[in-house]
Amino acid sequence: MDVFATPKIMQRPTFKQPRVREPKAELAKAIPLPADEHLPLEIQGQAVGSKEEGRASMALDMMGLRYIYQYVVNYGRQRRGGQILDFLIISFKPRIILDVRGAYWHTGIHEDSLWVEQVSQQRHWPLRILWDYEATSVDAALSKLRAILPHA
Repeated sequence: MDVFATPKIMQRPTFKQPRVREPKAELAKAIPLPADEHLPLEIQGQAVGSKEEGRASMALDMMGLRYIYQYVVNYGRQRRGGQILDFLIISFKPRIILDVRGAYWHTGIHEDSLWVEQVSQQRHWPLRILWDYEATSVDAALSKLRAILPHA
């Protein structure tokens, strides 16, 4: 027995190392895209949430519209009633909420959709919805946005 060994009670506790997660931007590289489509990995310094959001941002840029990506309302998801809007288009008065929805997550009645509609009513900002099947390419997203947004 080692006389100078530290007693087990006095040893520092060992903690599990936190799991390192890949950034979303790195995961986006793995998503297969059509050969002619080069989607951004970031929008306004934030990782792109989905391919459809990337296509919507490119379409909004092509239309020359100013917008805020991932606009935080009422402290975001930190408080009940808070929300993060996909896009807030600030080129129009009143501002317009663009909600990009995927059929996988947004079928039926979900609380997130209800919160976005509530923010729209409270702030008197019109809500426009872009579904994933309407944004299968940048050109498709562009034509749909031209149809649902006022002419600049």
